[in-house]
Amino acid sequence: MNSKKTAIIIAIAVSITIVILLYDNFENNMENKNSIKPSDSTSNKTLANIQTSIFKSRYVTVYSLANGTGPNGILVDREGMVWTSGSSSNSLFRLDPSNNTLESYSIPSERHGKTMVWTMVQDKDGFLWFSQFSGNPLWMFDPKSEKFSLFHTSSPPFQMKLDEKSGNIWFTTLVGNTLGVIQKVENKTKPSYKITEFPTGQDTDPSGLFLKDGSIWVAELGEGKIVKFDTLRNTDGFVTKLTKASVIPSDKNLFSSPTDVLVQSNETVWVTEHTASTISKYDLKSNNWKRFSTAQAIDQIPTLPFLDEGESRSQRDMV
Repeated sequence: MNSKKTAIIIAIAVSITIVILLYDNFENNMENKNSIKPSDSTSNKTLANIQTSIFKSRYVTVYSLANGTGPNGILVDREGMVWTSGSSSNSLFRLDPSNNTLESYSIPSERHGKTMVWTMVQDKDGFLWFSQFSGNPLWMFDPKSEKFSLFHTSSPPFQMKLDEKSGNIWFTTLVGNTLGVIQKVENKTKPSYKITEFPTGQDTDPSGLFLKDGSIWVAELGEGKIVKFDTLRNTDGFVTKLTKASVIPSDKNLFSSPTDVLVQSNETVWVTEHTASTISKYDLKSNNWKRFSTAQAIDQIPTLPFLDEGESRSQRDMV
């Protein structure tokens, strides 16, 4: 199982590396944070009000970043600003599409180098949270004060999702085999956060997750299953325990390295299967599924599908 997990993680890293290389080549051709308080660090804004070079086609507009940036992870905040990260340049970028202005903030990491940022989310206070696959697993950035706050988890979060109702942020750690939750602790001075992780089991390798009606659906890559968890809370409203509500498939059949999950109308579950380059539609009532190929086997080119990390508000309203 460990060799399988290693192979999948290597495949993910290779696919991102290829994307970065292709992006750089395209650019050249155009010639152009247990209850803890965050440890604050002042922001290092390195670029401000810099106009980006733009390439427009009929359907796509490309905003160029510097060569060697290695952008990964993307988020559009409530103000319409586009955020991404430079995994190779160790920077956080903000793009204003209204005037094409780019700002860059140097992430004050203890370890520098290629620190891939895999997932980003904005909380209800407007703070940005993102993970780094390095010695600095979890960051929070305040766009107003332009300060970073560092938090520690057992392993870097692989995917994060905001619960719009409670304000909690849920995350999976993949290599850490945990499902975690970031909960805000109210006080009169400054916000602090309670970060709790719940073990999912050895070699379960939780990857994608989906929040619906108070439950957390998790894709367990190592087990080939999708697991639905319900939450138990104490009198203060903090999540203290998870209970396993259901597991699909319920029989011996398995998904092929499921990486992400989306639940539609409590009747249909969509799953991306990394190894098989397929997307599966699973019917919860009949326990039947249908697979859709995303790569032509004859060419032996894998697509390594994922669901959209930041689905639009209109998409969320549909499910």
